[in-house]
Amino acid sequence: MKYLLILATLLVTGCATTNVPIANEVKKQLPDHSLTTTDRESPSFVAMTSTKGMLGAVGAVAAISEGNDLVENDNIEDPSNRIANTLAQKLAKQYGMTLVGQANEPTDSDDLAVIAKSLSGSAYAIDVQTTGWQFIYDGFNFSDYLVMYTAEMQLIDIAQAKAVAVGHCVYNSKDDNGTVSYEALVENNSAYIKEQLAAASEKCSSEFSQKVLSL
Repeated sequence: MKYLLILATLLVTGCATTNVPIANEVKKQLPDHSLTTTDRESPSFVAMTSTKGMLGAVGAVAAISEGNDLVENDNIEDPSNRIANTLAQKLAKQYGMTLVGQANEPTDSDDLAVIAKSLSGSAYAIDVQTTGWQFIYDGFNFSDYLVMYTAEMQLIDIAQAKAVAVGHCVYNSKDDNGTVSYEALVENNSAYIKEQLAAASEKCSSEFSQKVLSL
């Protein structure tokens, strides 16, 4: 149980930081500039059942293995690209920017200089990274499950290799939809998981738009 709590904490830690909203000075510089989106590599999906939660590190490895198999076999989509595309379209429309398409190669780097170098054909980039996605049992209610998703977003000034706006988002399916059984999670090619990740995409897109990019 202790290991499970540590794992869950790590999955949401990236979203505990305060947002850094876009400044008015930056807004004035956006019109007539080009905008792209990064293509982030997806982290492992964690399928933490109650049985695996009791097995410590061994259970965590098994949870990651099962989660990655679910993603591949059931075609579960990482929400990060959907969020990034939504934000890019809204930002471009509001400020008269030119969308130039997504980065050609996926990246797992957090070094802004590295990211900026790979996007040198654009002036700005929307970077959305999934920092955690999983299903997990609800505390000591071993038959009840929820879906969690966390993401980070930044608007990058490519020339300066600098983040000019930063946001963090957490989604917990229990907040709006309660919990479900394991069977309900994975039936119909993990339809429930896909529904909750779509809801996470909408929530994070809305939060990033309003609280970070002032859209």
